[in-house]
Amino acid sequence: MMPKEDIEIEKAVMGSDSQVGPDVAACLELFDMYIPDGPDGEHKGVLRRYKSELCPAVRRPLLASQVTGVAHMLLRTCGEFPLSETQLQDRDKYEKILERLEEYRGPATGGGFIEDAPGMGKTSTALAYFDWLSRHGKHVDSEGAPCHRPAMLFCPDGHVLRQWAEEINSNFPGINLIVSKPGVEWKKWDSKKYGLRRFEYVGRPAIRDPRKYWPQDLDYVFDTKDPKASKTIILGPYTTMRARMINVEVISGQRRRKHGKAPWPQEWCYDKKKRGFRAFHLDPFWKDRISLTMSDEGHLTRNEKTQLHWMLRRLNADTNWYLTATPMVNSATDIASESKVLWQRAELRLQAHPDFAQLEGEILAKTKLKDKSERWKKNDCRVWEHVAENYSATSDIQLKRLDAKILYELLRSRNLSNIQKYYRYFDQLASIRRSPSSVLPNGDSTLSLIDIMPSKTISTVALKHIKGPSCLSAEDELTEFQIWHRKAARYVHPLAFSVASPQFCRSADFGFRLLTYWQRTRRGTPRSCKEEEKQRRRPSPRQTRCSGRLDPSCTAFSPPNGPCHGVHQAREIRPHTEHRIQH
Repeated sequence: MMPKEDIEIEKAVMGSDSQVGPDVAACLELFDMYIPDGPDGEHKGVLRRYKSELCPAVRRPLLASQVTGVAHMLLRTCGEFPLSETQLQDRDKYEKILERLEEYRGPATGGGFIEDAPGMGKTSTALAYFDWLSRHGKHVDSEGAPCHRPAMLFCPDGHVLRQWAEEINSNFPGINLIVSKPGVEWKKWDSKKYGLRRFEYVGRPAIRDPRKYWPQDLDYVFDTKDPKASKTIILGPYTTMRARMINVEVISGQRRRKHGKAPWPQEWCYDKKKRGFRAFHLDPFWKDRISLTMSDEGHLTRNEKTQLHWMLRRLNADTNWYLTATPMVNSATDIASESKVLWQRAELRLQAHPDFAQLEGEILAKTKLKDKSERWKKNDCRVWEHVAENYSATSDIQLKRLDAKILYELLRSRNLSNIQKYYRYFDQLASIRRSPSSVLPNGDSTLSLIDIMPSKTISTVALKHIKGPSCLSAEDELTEFQIWHRKAARYVHPLAFSVASPQFCRSADFGFRLLTYWQRTRRGTPRSCKEEEKQRRRPSPRQTRCSGRLDPSCTAFSPPNGPCHGVHQAREIRPHTEHRIQH
């Protein structure tokens, strides 16, 4: 559970509504968005969704917030908006639109955090961004030669994985999908029943040793000269890809003694349970083979002592995006651990900038001041303020604001006033955060999402057990209600069959469900429960006989003191009408 101090930090940081993205009107004009006719367009006169002829391979209509999310991801990935061939033919028109987004521009951060609230459409936003980037982005290396590389998409297994695959197949036909998933369930996807026929499958050997086992018909994926490679996504669950890509090395005591005293190498992670160090290695084949990673529920990689975290760091992709509404889970410093993946590439670009030496000299001078109030400490957060005020907003020097070490020290201090003052410098570059109550900039006015989203009214009503069209009486409904409450306690008393009326027990649905649950729980009773059951078989001398009514407050009937085994009389019992439960 997150400590109380960290909860206050999370409220101050995540509760901010300042990082809502670029201007809505400018983004809609930039993509030439229009509202289509029919159900894909305007819904009940409130909800407006947009399509664009510039994105023919995007069948999913997008909300205004999703359009601004796509623009944000493209600007942060490339540093400037990648215009399509159609837009380049009328360059002056789109350059004027981009001038309205000049204040939002910044350096190419190589990814960040999409922290939109659940239900805001992060999946479609990320896929629409990838579709545009794969078609109109600059896929070249440092020397200007073509360099087309695939992307990797990590997500939780099960329904979430199926959801991503269905969305790509149904609404993004321009994306080539490759699935890596264990078991035989994937075979069901390739059928008319499930409608997923446009994907390729690679098994464990292909990921574990691609030099040997990668399918020949998919060789284009690693051909840097084939444009089809940059339109490919390799989709896999976290647990599967972790097991197939990462090798764990246990650092021996001899190697530790040879290394000497701390500090240990950065890739050595201490395991408290085994009281030793471990290192995580990736097959050299995969290094620099991936251009982009997207991590759905990216907070799962927050622990930097796990394979999931090091899998992303070892891939060394140019761009890394985290899709999560909760970047802080157990501690406020969780987001600092996740940002180490971003800082890994940003630090290299920062060090290559010609003004980097000047910045290092200014930081060193501040750390040697005699005045303690003005002197900077190591990894001081005041560096961010200095960079933001003294260097160009689009300069790569601004990448210093992504320094994971400074972010960690700031959040670890738990100084709420400093966090509120300095965290925004990191947040402006790395994050975009919206909720249904956010207000987006829209030209000279604003656009409130609460006005364009369909309203929902949630009310609580009192449930009464009344006689319906079935043969069950009100009392029988109350009996079933109480029995299923006891089911939630992982125990159903055998007397429950005699508690209900014969007419009620003859119900095939009730009898089948209750009997099945009774047999299942008796077979799978944990050992601790069996030991408790032995003690329950011996009625206590102090235990009084029940009055013969199904009383929810009766301690002799329900767990943990039941079953009574003989204390109750096994006969048909009608419940009291005054015991009706209302919510």
